[in-house]
Amino acid sequence: MTKDLACRMARAFCAGLAFSHGAGMALDAAQWITVHPNGKGGDKKGRPALIDSETGAVLGGMGGKFNGKKISEVKSAGKAGGTAKTQGAAGAKGAGRAKIDLSHPAKIDKANIIQNRNRATLGSIQQIQSIAAHPDYFRMGTSHDMANGAPVVAYGSIPENNLGHAVTVVDADGNRYKMQYAVVEAKDVLTSNNALGQPNDEYQSDDASKIRAIAGNGRMAGITAGYEKGTAEEYKRELIDDAAASGVDPAQIKKMKNPVLVRVMQASDITKDIGDRSNKVSGLSMTAVERANNDKQRTDLGKVETYEDGTPTIQSLQNWIGKQPVSEQGELIGKNGAPTKQAMERYQAAIFSKAYDNDTLTEMYGQALDPDCKTIISGLERAAVKMANLGNMPDGYDIRDIIGMATEKAVKAKQAGQSLEDAASQTDIFNNSQKDDLARA
Repeated sequence: MTKDLACRMARAFCAGLAFSHGAGMALDAAQWITVHPNGKGGDKKGRPALIDSETGAVLGGMGGKFNGKKISEVKSAGKAGGTAKTQGAAGAKGAGRAKIDLSHPAKIDKANIIQNRNRATLGSIQQIQSIAAHPDYFRMGTSHDMANGAPVVAYGSIPENNLGHAVTVVDADGNRYKMQYAVVEAKDVLTSNNALGQPNDEYQSDDASKIRAIAGNGRMAGITAGYEKGTAEEYKRELIDDAAASGVDPAQIKKMKNPVLVRVMQASDITKDIGDRSNKVSGLSMTAVERANNDKQRTDLGKVETYEDGTPTIQSLQNWIGKQPVSEQGELIGKNGAPTKQAMERYQAAIFSKAYDNDTLTEMYGQALDPDCKTIISGLERAAVKMANLGNMPDGYDIRDIIGMATEKAVKAKQAGQSLEDAASQTDIFNNSQKDDLARA
């Protein structure tokens, strides 16, 4: 036994003694890990081993039969080392930092759809350009949410000194993934499209040697473009200041030219539908009425221009779209820059909601499928902009609430197979107000 090995084994004994007493520490470069000498299938629990983090030499554990050998010489050690669980904090720089399996196959399974969105649309380009104009670290920093925070990446190789804390990340369906924070150079991450929406052919290849954005392609492309534009200095400064949260050495970040915080995903966790999983929204979608009521707050009826039939002009619609949050414009603008059908429907619903301020009417507006009912609602829609002006009239002139009551009666009559005459002739003994009389009239 050499003197050096004897010294190391002495330290191993001290470290093991401390660990057995719950001290939760190790000495110098010693690190406790769990290995599977016979493979995971034959040794499910694994065996604790103490290794020298600098040399990879086994210092103790596993019955002592591997003492002095390299951990790589232990059968299946390569696989075991990738999934090693740190049992004691290592004193050497970088020791104990790797907490997930960073290995990856030589080729990417093409059946895995890692990007299911068209990032070439004008709405997507505008979103990326908005990020590039002012990359905001605290909107793209540490997070447990798959759809928000630092971009999620996979594949490729990341230097150990660039790795940080392990983190559990959850998607919209509640699926949990073990990931690890890391800081990488912006240029080293492939995105599906660049900041101008141009597709990246290399991203679609099966070469697993390059880092790819899995979730947050737009965020990643925006930060990269921000560095190119010279607008990302604040992002970089806040990334360094928040290094304790990510666990990445701030000194290492300062050495980098264009650092970006990412969350590294294990290649083994990438499923065929990962693109869909990463882009789902976890919050409950708005109902048609909620959406219309929300949109009406962003709508100035004084600036709505219409054609003779009461339909909003395209120019008016485009102006309205331009004032919506960038994150929502993806569904409002087509690839050629023209407003989408969804955009016109949302705009008209917002105008209708603001004009009549009646949730029942707004709901009818979105659900009027019967031809007769649709005719009644369409009449109100064409008059919406002018009807809204009644809100500025003196008391007694604003009859929109009466129109709302009359419309409800008319629609319910049609749905019940009644004629409007029969419905109007019926009186409600529990409601003989003047407004009810006016509505029937």
